[in-house]
Amino acid sequence: RLLSLVLNHKEAFAMDLWHSFRDAIKGSEITLTVSLTAAYFVMRWFSGGVKKEGSATTVGEKKVLQIEPLKKDHIYNKDELATYNGTTPGRAVLVAIRGIVFDVTEGKTFYGPGGPYAAFAGVNASRMLAKMQTASDDRDPLIDDLTSAEIGSLESWEAFFGGKYPVVGTYI
Repeated sequence: RLLSLVLNHKEAFAMDLWHSFRDAIKGSEITLTVSLTAAYFVMRWFSGGVKKEGSATTVGEKKVLQIEPLKKDHIYNKDELATYNGTTPGRAVLVAIRGIVFDVTEGKTFYGPGGPYAAFAGVNASRMLAKMQTASDDRDPLIDDLTSAEIGSLESWEAFFGGKYPVVGTYI
């Protein structure tokens, strides 16, 4: 009986806290942003924070490999771009689309080895993206024979990558 009274008290406290929080942020995106930021830093503080150890960073108990810096506005050729396919630890993952090279390292779970879009990493993925395929064909990477619908698809993918990932260079 005492246990159920304590649990009911905790539930009531949690509900009161939730209602107070909800009322505090109602109509105020700034308050929400500040609250979420504060919660993030409190969680990092409780999890042990961030410690640097050589080329790796430890976040809590998890080691995160540092990525080697990329040259700004670099010009990549086919052979060099191929070395950025996600198979080398500490190296960025890059994807080229219509001559623009994007750093997709942030999405390594998608573009790295074993990811559903690993075929795009380290290559000019223009044709594959336009044709909505994850394997190259005998005309890859040419795009001169694409239909207008495929060109529209490619333009949409280029806009998506441009809005999500940084441009790090050009592909020739």
